[in-house]
Amino acid sequence: MTFNTGFDPYQVFEVEHRSCKILNVKVVGGRNITKGWMDYVDTPDPYLILRIKTAPEGRRRTKTKDNEVNPVWNEEFTFFLDGAVDNKLHMILMEANYGSLDQTIGDAWYSLNDLPPNEVVTKSFFFPKDGKSEVELEFRIHEDFRQFRYTHDPLFMQ
Repeated sequence: MTFNTGFDPYQVFEVEHRSCKILNVKVVGGRNITKGWMDYVDTPDPYLILRIKTAPEGRRRTKTKDNEVNPVWNEEFTFFLDGAVDNKLHMILMEANYGSLDQTIGDAWYSLNDLPPNEVVTKSFFFPKDGKSEVELEFRIHEDFRQFRYTHDPLFMQ
């Protein structure tokens, strides 16, 4: 049996050092949350699901606000993003139905790639897109160069 002495197994894997973007999302509140004609039967119990497929642990949700047309959440969530990929936030406004399946009021998509760093951006989304239900979110994105994904460089570990 012969071995290739020119083969170095430690050279097979190359690691690229990239900074991790940190996204803070604050779900401020909603206005005029409605299920349409179903409001005559039951006042909405809304909650919001946030999904970013490209982020680790990229699914979060707010607490359910019982019988609330104008919910105030003021809940903050943190996501870790890879700046080298196309990051999109998928928001799904839901109505909690106790004892049966929850109902989707609407959903919206938002591209996170154009957010300015270190600035708070406030944006309102409507559910469905042409509907009356409105949810306000605040976004803040920043890079922390000390939190590299793959590094053992002592300068960045301080």
